[in-house]
Amino acid sequence: MAFCLASVAAVAVAPLPAQAAGPDRGEERGGGYTAKIRRTEYGVPHIVARDFGGLGYGYGYAFAQDNLCQLADHVVTLRGERSRYFGPDGASVDDRTIPNLASDTYHRGLREAGTVQRLLDQPADRRRRTAFGGAMSDGSVRPSC
Repeated sequence: MAFCLASVAAVAVAPLPAQAAGPDRGEERGGGYTAKIRRTEYGVPHIVARDFGGLGYGYGYAFAQDNLCQLADHVVTLRGERSRYFGPDGASVDDRTIPNLASDTYHRGLREAGTVQRLLDQPADRRRRTAFGGAMSDGSVRPSC
């Protein structure tokens, strides 16, 4: 059985004809996962995989191609390290009103409380999260930023 993940937002905005699908990218492989990624002429990724792990990998791969730099910015923020890399008086691109030092204090406190880790330790969706992360860390994605 194959699983398919497609963006319904693009379909809601403008129905795409069957010929709108872009060239077949072939199969992306990594970490034991396999997914086929095709993009429409508007760049919307369509991912087909044999299991949820492959689907997570394909989604992570397509996401990294489109958003790796934004993701890196969010990782630095959520780790509470904005001041380290961008200076304590700078501010996030997302919210220019909060200085990096204040953001770091908040996010480090949140991490030390352990709430997010307790939620991540729950078994639901662990395989998809692992596959998604593997797609972004295998080094084969070339981001556009």
